[in-house]
Amino acid sequence: MNGFIKSSTIILQKSNGEILLGLRSKELRSFPDFWVFPGGKIEEELPDDWIGDEIASVDQVLQELYEETGIVAGSPDVIPRDKRNESANQFVLDYRARDEFKLSLVFSGRRQTPPFLPRIFDAAYFYSNHKMIDSFEGEPDGTEIIELVWMTPVDIISKWSLGNMKIPPPVLHFIMLMTRTDRFIDISLTETELPVGLQTKIEFAPGFQIIPIESDTIAPFSHTNLILIENRDEAMLVDPGAKNDSFEHFRQILQTLDQTPKIFLTHDHLDHWNALPVIEDLFPDAIIYGHELTLSRIETTLVKSSVSSGNIEIGDITLQVLHTPGHTDGHLTLFNKTRGILIAGDHVVGIGSAVLSASTGNMTKYFTSTQMLIDLQPKLVYPAHGPVNFNPVKLLKYYIKHRTQREISILQAVNNGAMTLDDIVKTVYVDVSRELWEFAKTNIKLHLEKLFEEGRINELITH
Repeated sequence: MNGFIKSSTIILQKSNGEILLGLRSKELRSFPDFWVFPGGKIEEELPDDWIGDEIASVDQVLQELYEETGIVAGSPDVIPRDKRNESANQFVLDYRARDEFKLSLVFSGRRQTPPFLPRIFDAAYFYSNHKMIDSFEGEPDGTEIIELVWMTPVDIISKWSLGNMKIPPPVLHFIMLMTRTDRFIDISLTETELPVGLQTKIEFAPGFQIIPIESDTIAPFSHTNLILIENRDEAMLVDPGAKNDSFEHFRQILQTLDQTPKIFLTHDHLDHWNALPVIEDLFPDAIIYGHELTLSRIETTLVKSSVSSGNIEIGDITLQVLHTPGHTDGHLTLFNKTRGILIAGDHVVGIGSAVLSASTGNMTKYFTSTQMLIDLQPKLVYPAHGPVNFNPVKLLKYYIKHRTQREISILQAVNNGAMTLDDIVKTVYVDVSRELWEFAKTNIKLHLEKLFEEGRINELITH
């Protein structure tokens, strides 16, 4: 990881219960097209052991509130976006009345984004229900925030549950707490130091959690995403992988469950199932579902049930089982048609493109499986590594285009006299870090097998 990016966020609530959310621009890298609380990066350098309620955190969140909405803390004035010039900015910085407003801010804990990507945001949250908030309306800056709305937490959760609002998990968690108790700040503060998956539910659709657990996976990843599906007193865990020293984190997650979960394995790679001993200990009567080829390679005391098609029901959530060979011969994915959610295992990754198995991968079948997933028209994909993706059709089409382009380059390298995998990788993967060339050679080998089967090369290069 490249370190933490410190930021602060503000929750404003009117006396009628409405809170302020802003719709982020589609052009932004962080949560584009999501509804968020106002806030942003803390410009002043803070130490790694920062608490969150430092003056710099408070000053920055009030500055961000102004820049994104035109709201001047401690004043009924809203500065139109075309008037937010240098002199207006200085007015905001110097405005004395905001000191009273600052006293109304209550530090409500910190949240860190999950370790999906190298950029980790560590955000301090502040809450205020100062009487002056009732006069705040605001005007979006049109660059970062393109729309503002005041809504009650209950109405927000209702819209999110229906799929009509996209909300980042930490924001969603705060709003859910607000709907359940007036002690949400106390609860948030106690949750601040909890590990990922316990601190804040990472939930992009009702009932579907994604919890990164540190595992023995390959670069650029360091975690395997445990997918936890819960509905109507039933639960299922997808791909329980963890390093030995991450077993305690995994155990803490399992101890939140009130029932024995179903276990589903997308494929047989060790980083997707090597935390099974924890499940054997806590839930010895759990059943593992997976393709027969996958289950034949798994050592466990749990009961195995082979599947390659049909449906699995978790409460009233229906998951279609799809055999998607390519990454491995027994690779499975799950699809929830109601929400358009694809649980993709290693067929999709959150960064770059998938590396297929050297022993059981197949490039021809990977192309076929990818097209089959495109035909489903999924709306949201949960990969086994990296962040979720909200435009999976575009991503899957890119995979086909990318693999086709690589294949053309590999064929060209062979026609130009390349005799070994090393010769090809030096030519074709010049845009990829040398640290990843050994993994790239696995995909090259599978491309060559495909080209040989199709009669486009006369001799198979294997080393």
